[in-house]
Amino acid sequence: MPMFTSLASNSPICANQTATFTLVGTPNAIVTYNINGGTNTTINLNASGNATLATGNLNATTTYNLVSVASNDT
Repeated sequence: MPMFTSLASNSPICANQTATFTLVGTPNAIVTYNINGGTNTTINLNASGNATLATGNLNATTTYNLVSVASNDT
C-alpha cells in the first residue's frame, strides 16, 4: 500500500511569498492534493520517494489537502 510520509519546507513560509515543499512517501507513488478545496492536482514521487512542489503566493488561510496516495503500477 503506497504511503505519504511528510510534507516539509526548508525555508520560512511567509504570507504573500512563494515556498517550495518536499513531499516524501512510497517511491513512484502518485499523490493527489488540492489547495483550499479547489481542483485536485497530482504529483509523482520519484524512485527515491521524493517530489518538490513549488507554490504560488501563500497567505494565512492557504491549506493543502491530501486527497489520495496511489500506486504507480502500470
